[in-house]
Amino acid sequence: MTSPSARATRLYPAAKPIYAYRVEVTELAIPDWAQSRRIKELTTSDSYIWLRGKALAYKLAQMDKECGGSGRCDRMEVRRCRVCGRYMVGLQAERRRLKDEAGYGGRKMPCDEECHERRYLCRKMV
Repeated sequence: MTSPSARATRLYPAAKPIYAYRVEVTELAIPDWAQSRRIKELTTSDSYIWLRGKALAYKLAQMDKECGGSGRCDRMEVRRCRVCGRYMVGLQAERRRLKDEAGYGGRKMPCDEECHERRYLCRKMV
């Protein structure tokens, strides 16, 4: 049996970074197959879309380049808050991952000031 102090200092495994790809198209309309595979929680427009798969993202950018556009694909780290469920992108997602790795208390820390209010509102709506 381990002592309480040994359990308190136990290190949690490093959380693997999760990446999403923001594909920007200039000449091509975003096809239906890409719309069906987009990350629904992140915003999209007629000129860009968020995809989770690297191969799909580069395929869409390549299709735009073949049509004469300047398709661009940017890789960003994404993470979902364990408290309220909000998606975070880029540096904010990296900081959230480091909080989650910090220990048991880090996984229960809010992502921002409105985190607990968002959690309450989401549960109230369901």
